[in-house]
Amino acid sequence: MKKAALFISLLAAILSAVSCSRSKSGNITVPDTTKASVIEEDTADVYETESGEEEKELLDPTEGTAFKKGKIEGNVYTSEYAGIKFTLRDGVSFMKQEDVEKMVNQAVKMTSGDDRVRALSKITEAEIYDIRTSTMLDVSYYNLNMLAPENMDMTEEDFFRQQIMPFAENMGIEVTEPEEVYLGGRKFVMLKMGDEKKTAPAEYLYVSRIDNDFIIFITTCLGILGSREEFENSFEAFG
Repeated sequence: MKKAALFISLLAAILSAVSCSRSKSGNITVPDTTKASVIEEDTADVYETESGEEEKELLDPTEGTAFKKGKIEGNVYTSEYAGIKFTLRDGVSFMKQEDVEKMVNQAVKMTSGDDRVRALSKITEAEIYDIRTSTMLDVSYYNLNMLAPENMDMTEEDFFRQQIMPFAENMGIEVTEPEEVYLGGRKFVMLKMGDEKKTAPAEYLYVSRIDNDFIIFITTCLGILGSREEFENSFEAFG
């Protein structure tokens, strides 16, 4: 039986953020993509009409926005859109994009209704999973018009208080109060979930509003990425 988990399982539940949890054996539990198949058809939300027929509406979180896809070169992730650059430690690698897409498609396929819309509001750009060293990094973007059209003016702190903290409370996970931090000179709001001294590693969550449409959302279990200070110093802001 697994011990109390520190995780952001919003990809399958509320916001589709990636999770990390620890079992009795000390391993980090991550989504199993080894047996998953990539969804071949276009991802779409399905609604039932008054006549009982299914109607498919394609959801594209980038449509009508200024979003520009970032790039990974070796151990460096760069996003001109967000104006940040992140360099991994030597020996640490990002997941292959096809593996990330497989994981995301598998999670989206498991959701329905509002949860599916929320999952589709996320664009996953960069991922790291290292089970042996309790390391996880997820760099994603959320389209607020899809995620929370009733509150498009939400601040970073609003995002945490409305979308993350209630979920953590329901799961019995301790969180800190949101605080302002700087990653390479760009302002983010950060909160910590859990405690490094307990059986599961703490997670650090960072949010920064980019424009009227998107926020960038970074979540990590640091592991071999170093200390929190080292991790935050690995970012460079520009633009």
